[in-house]
Amino acid sequence: MQKHIISRSSLSLKKTLLLFLCLASISFSACSSTSIAIHKTPAPTATATHAPSAPFLVSSQWQVAYIDQTGTLHGVTLDGKHDQTGKQIQDPELTSQQSPGFLCSSISPDGHTFSMDLSQFMTIDIRGVTPDRLASLQFLAYESFWSPLGDKEAVLGGDYDFYIINTRDGNPVRIPFDNLTHRFNIVGWIDETHLLIETETLVPGSSVNVYYTAESLNIATGKATIIGSLYHAEMPQVAGFISPDGKTVFIFDVDEQDNPFQLVLATMNLQTGQITQYPHIAAVLQNKDVITNAVWKPGSQELVLTTGFQENSDLQTWIVHLDTDSITPLVANQFATAWNAETNTILTISANNGMGDGGIAVDRSDPITIYANALDAQERPTSTILTKNAYFTSNLGFIPPSQP
Repeated sequence: MQKHIISRSSLSLKKTLLLFLCLASISFSACSSTSIAIHKTPAPTATATHAPSAPFLVSSQWQVAYIDQTGTLHGVTLDGKHDQTGKQIQDPELTSQQSPGFLCSSISPDGHTFSMDLSQFMTIDIRGVTPDRLASLQFLAYESFWSPLGDKEAVLGGDYDFYIINTRDGNPVRIPFDNLTHRFNIVGWIDETHLLIETETLVPGSSVNVYYTAESLNIATGKATIIGSLYHAEMPQVAGFISPDGKTVFIFDVDEQDNPFQLVLATMNLQTGQITQYPHIAAVLQNKDVITNAVWKPGSQELVLTTGFQENSDLQTWIVHLDTDSITPLVANQFATAWNAETNTILTISANNGMGDGGIAVDRSDPITIYANALDAQERPTSTILTKNAYFTSNLGFIPPSQP
């Protein structure tokens, strides 16, 4: 039986737009007939905070992390008024005049630790409580996933080398991948001991009909157990995004819809394998171009979807309510990257010349703009520019207020 592998890295390359593979690193028509008034807040004059002796991102307010063109880590408050300069990351590829080919980086769920892999895999404690760690990997990491507690990462390499890195000591442990009989993509963590992986398999005797299968992978044994499968026709490529609580995976079509077919849009309960489809959301998106990213709001049945491409002038973000099978547009010309449930703020980004693989600005002279979209009770966004000087965006994440 022929096997098909979903490649999230190929999504990030598609039309040079970022997909989060680390968020995957993951097109639509521009507007729907429904419109939402967006209240624009003028970009504030940021006050840079320098702490040469202790370059750590500590604040009494929520911050958003980003890396500038010099490889320096920043934390900017959600009102955009205070941009704190943190540690400069010492990696030659960050300061070279040429864009590195790929940057796999992310922030832990608690917002305390930053990890990245360019010439070496490293973890940095944003608060300066623990020293930086280096993990000796014999491959380029192109996907990494933080565990729920943020004490380890699952890292996948280009040749399907597969490790769990303990971020407290930097020690990598190889997962016995040899126990598996097929190749897969990591979706995320179900709990501290199990990863969700996904595969696509041709239906026996068919050249167009495919099963998308979700499996639970035990990281101690390398044994995978099938949770459930979704049948779909005409071989659209599909991908899953797991909810922060590890209970649900949102599954959608990621192929460009040049030829009409039924849009794949569903969730799978990871405890029972039950599939739920969303006909109204699918109907709204059916004639659009490909969905390029999905971001869950923690503790909810809400997601923000990104569709389209900036270079095609049809980039659009949408808020989806799974419990009511409803969808509304959020903002145009911006790509959604994260959702903070406590402040009900969605991060979005834009760049005039687009993004390359790993969320890297194609042109250093044209950096990326980051927006904070604060939602009111009716989910109308007030957009604030946080910075116009971001260079790497796949590491975007929220840093919680420091304890007094």
